[in-house]
Amino acid sequence: MPDGECVKSIRLLLANIPGEINRALRDAVLKQDDIEVVGEERDLVQMLVAVAETNADVVVLAAPESGEEPAIVSHLLMEYPFLMVVALDPRRRRGCSYRFRTERTPVEFQGESDFLGMIHRAYWQKGPISG
Repeated sequence: MPDGECVKSIRLLLANIPGEINRALRDAVLKQDDIEVVGEERDLVQMLVAVAETNADVVVLAAPESGEEPAIVSHLLMEYPFLMVVALDPRRRRGCSYRFRTERTPVEFQGESDFLGMIHRAYWQKGPISG
């Protein structure tokens, strides 16, 4: 790294992670130069407030036992579109990361009919728009 270069830390917020796993994650993060724990919240409502107050880049939370997407993920990503949410299932040592992203797909069309067909295909198939 060149002298004087400022490196931005990844601001990590821990939410509703069980005690032993929480300590292990915190200990692992302390060994990193580019990640810092900016807060911990057991209550998910308070976690929503903490995301704004800490300007977190990443929220790590416990995944439901059902394996489904945590209900709070969609709210977090709509409110904070640049946030990354990681839902961990510590028993299985796996998880999922979630991000809100826009998709850009270049398109070409020959005329109005081709253009309208492209829109119909994309809308009804819920896939990317392509010719």
